[in-house]
Amino acid sequence: RELLIAHVAAKPGGVDITSLDRDFGWARATTARAIRDARSQQRLHLNDDGVLTAPQGT
Repeated sequence: RELLIAHVAAKPGGVDITSLDRDFGWARATTARAIRDARSQQRLHLNDDGVLTAPQGT
């Protein structure tokens, strides 16, 4: 989860969720779990276009 948050925070425009499995080589379930955990802690936000962003200061 921390790796995912750092990856998204490093991208000013956010990251399209469809690219994450490829970026990390994770299984889709692992990626989905990391996204869900980070969103529940409000460390990542998912917009309507499927782009994850990190709040400033993350």
